[in-house]
Amino acid sequence: MPAAEIAPDTLRHRLNQLASAHSQAELARRTGFPPANVHRFMKGGKVPAEFCQALVRELGINPAWLLAGEGTAYLADVSAGTERMASNMLELVEAMSAVSRMRLGSLTGKHHLRVLRELSDALDTHEKLRSKLNQGSLPVFEKLVSDLESVLDKRDLDRGAELLKAADQVARLCDDDALMLRLDAQRAFFAYLQGDTENSATWRRKVFIRQMAWGEPMDEKRILQAQFLVMAVLAMGRVREALRICNAALALSNGVRGRNWCVMLATGGLLEMDLGDLQGGMAKVMRALPEAAPVLHDLYGGYFAKMQLFSGLGDVETCIADKPMSSSKSLLILRFAIWLEDGQALTLAVRRCISSDRKDALTHAMADNAISVSAMALLEVLKQPSRKVCTAQLKRVDALGVPEHRTRVLRQIVKTQLLRVARLTQPAREQLRLALTELERVSSDITLPPDYLAVHHRNVLELADDSMSSARSRANGFFSSYFHGGYACFKRWADLAQTQAATSSSNP
Repeated sequence: MPAAEIAPDTLRHRLNQLASAHSQAELARRTGFPPANVHRFMKGGKVPAEFCQALVRELGINPAWLLAGEGTAYLADVSAGTERMASNMLELVEAMSAVSRMRLGSLTGKHHLRVLRELSDALDTHEKLRSKLNQGSLPVFEKLVSDLESVLDKRDLDRGAELLKAADQVARLCDDDALMLRLDAQRAFFAYLQGDTENSATWRRKVFIRQMAWGEPMDEKRILQAQFLVMAVLAMGRVREALRICNAALALSNGVRGRNWCVMLATGGLLEMDLGDLQGGMAKVMRALPEAAPVLHDLYGGYFAKMQLFSGLGDVETCIADKPMSSSKSLLILRFAIWLEDGQALTLAVRRCISSDRKDALTHAMADNAISVSAMALLEVLKQPSRKVCTAQLKRVDALGVPEHRTRVLRQIVKTQLLRVARLTQPAREQLRLALTELERVSSDITLPPDYLAVHHRNVLELADDSMSSARSRANGFFSSYFHGGYACFKRWADLAQTQAATSSSNP
């Protein structure tokens, strides 16, 4: 039978409908079947059950539609009849509201009592219709939200965008706070998957605030939502705000001591570490470890390395030898080695923690990551501290692309370090001035990572001239404060700050 004469009620007809929407090449890629086989299915060859199963699994195809032509093509679609009904009902409600508003102008006339009765009847009808709308749309809304959660868990952004739009439309007809909360949580997750951290944090805040407004205790599920908000805020560098959210969730937990509570406690401890209290933060993490260890390894593997390295309880070699490794741990070791500026330690870190093979993404830092590039560039300059080598490595760092402001500050710090290590004092000092200017533009609610701050303040202490006395004072204060908070690796610089302070007081 020619393609144009395919009966509309056959499986092959429906497969060709799918091919017109997705293309045979995409169907082959998504299902894992060879393109030649897919082409044969469309032309009349026998269609194996495994192919149909793959369509249902990978594209969300409705099996009832695929096999029998019943219902809609996609499991997550709202039926056309339901859409029309919802649209017509919504128009009716809006029209009724407009009529009610229009008649309000007649209340000053002599027939106002009749108008009031008509208005009351119209509003009563309006409320009854709203109730029916809510009752009818509730299962549709719940199905859409559930499908959206499932699709986003699979990181299918295209399908997620379609479902999010459909859920927004049906949400106008449905008054269900719990479902709206789930939908807003998925909005935040969708924005996060798109890389829009600011919009993600905005929606996470709304979800968290509404949970708080309900006055219900912070159970494990609500603590998890608060954890998502913490991660969204932290992605923008707002460490202090993230810590406030942690503390609020813990304070409102009302005796809950499950895994999510322990993860939140550990998160608060890790944030306190970044703000300078390494000892206090470690105490919280250790308290949470028995319950939260598996989750913490996946989320914060690097922070355990940070506790070892910055507290002086371990070095780069022992940290690498301490299995298991994770990408976050590899990145943290590289960052510490960058701060340390020790050729042997940095060589080991670059060799053991960086990989260009995507199969190693869970255990290594990728070679094109900004931290990996910075570490490799610094290692080259340490090996051969010349102008030629340094210039080449500066170009390598600049080639990473145009960063957002916070990342741009970190890049200025790295470039200053490269020039300083190459002993190019005057260019390094000029680069330091650029870094100081960029730092002044950083919003007060943004906190830079302590290892990058340590590199910056080391740059200041080794390069600052008399015109940078305030920057030198801040550098001394940083090392002194963090050392007393448990950062034993800063001892040399804290001692230097104490010596300079004693010298200044004896020579007013």
